[in-house]
Amino acid sequence: MRISQTERLEKKSLWSGSWIFFLELQEKRANNINLVTPGHFVPQIVKALDQARREGLTLPVVYNTSSYETVDTIKMLEGYVDIYLPDFKYMSPVLSKKYSHAPDYAEVAKAAIAEMVRQTGKAVFVNGEEDNLILSGTIVRHLTLPGCMADSMQIVKYLHDTYGDKIYISIMNQFTPLSNLEKYPELNRRITDEEYETLVDYAIDIGIENGFIQEGTQRKRVLSRHLTVRACNLENENHIFWWKKFPKKIRKIIIYIIWENAIISFV
Repeated sequence: MRISQTERLEKKSLWSGSWIFFLELQEKRANNINLVTPGHFVPQIVKALDQARREGLTLPVVYNTSSYETVDTIKMLEGYVDIYLPDFKYMSPVLSKKYSHAPDYAEVAKAAIAEMVRQTGKAVFVNGEEDNLILSGTIVRHLTLPGCMADSMQIVKYLHDTYGDKIYISIMNQFTPLSNLEKYPELNRRITDEEYETLVDYAIDIGIENGFIQEGTQRKRVLSRHLTVRACNLENENHIFWWKKFPKKIRKIIIYIIWENAIISFV
């Protein structure tokens, strides 16, 4: 689809004046400025943030992305973005080609995320480790797909092996099939609780401590920090082995209590 010159000017004008919206959000006591899939407007965003900061903007800036970005684009954002919120969708080029027409997705995402982590360093929260409001850092999200457990495990392991506790990993379970999946019948379902628990247990088993997991339906999704267990803030306990002592039914009760009392609000 071709974009007319008028449309180009309108979009340019919109972003060049967006610094005003940034300041309005600050006046309304927003926690941050959340830029969602904005890669094609990065030059304009940089100019808008320069102007907004001259006018008094102090809010953290969140860059919310699929990670299918060039390293050069991410480098342009150094000093402008405080919190990166990238996806890591696929490790397998077969899956990324089949579902997103991007066989090089994993390699592109790895390079982009590496640059994001280089810029932000380890996550920092408002009041340290006990606070749920993030000021800077990188949180990598992974949406678990039906029948793709091996790929999900590879992604989680890669992120942990590569970055350790420098990043937070958000393991998401809310994949929702739409009505146009005739070509991909294997995706025409939601993942089961058992599938999701398997991935979460795997993440805990390989030593991941900094992360977020989900519970419930799309109508009620809440997140807890530190893969539920560190949210308990138990003193002098090895969280992995403590967690494994409980049967799954008891775990679910504990998770529910934590989620009711530890809702995160970083966006």
